[in-house]
Amino acid sequence: MHRATRNRGFTVLELMIVLGMIGVLSGLAISLFSGYQLRSKRTEAMTNLSAISRLQKTHFAEQGTFNGVTPQPGPGEGAPGPGKRSWTAGAETAFGELGWRPEGEVFYDYDTNSAELSGSTGCSCTSCFTSTAYGDLDGNGQINVLMYVHQDENGSICNSAVLDLAAPVDTNGDPIYDTVAVNVLSDPY
Repeated sequence: MHRATRNRGFTVLELMIVLGMIGVLSGLAISLFSGYQLRSKRTEAMTNLSAISRLQKTHFAEQGTFNGVTPQPGPGEGAPGPGKRSWTAGAETAFGELGWRPEGEVFYDYDTNSAELSGSTGCSCTSCFTSTAYGDLDGNGQINVLMYVHQDENGSICNSAVLDLAAPVDTNGDPIYDTVAVNVLSDPY
């Protein structure tokens, strides 16, 4: 009696299913990794805005005013995008009174809107300020805005100097003060 033997292996259909599953999993992994990279780049703005806000409060305690600063490094270095830009001599001068300087190149533009900032920013309170970071980490042309909003004793605030955005809000719609937060009216990255 002769038995027919069959070589064991994978059929083309089985291979196609496995390759499809690998493709779906790798697409998911790439998407998650991209989001992780963007969140880690966004920590630059969170760290820098925290430092700026501490220095603004120190400046107010010593000088009685919050230092107003236009966006730096500003348009001379091109619009914020997915690449880092140099911190310029003009930016150094603008934040010089506070004694703040970022470490190395930056993804974001930084400003502080206060009563000291000249122009039509609409900030009239003398004991409040808003420091803002503007960026476009994913390069989609939409601006991501992180803010640190410090209100005065009467509850008055300064909006962001460039986009005139009010304070960021939490999930209940309540304004977020005295901590760095992403403004949900802007692009997440």
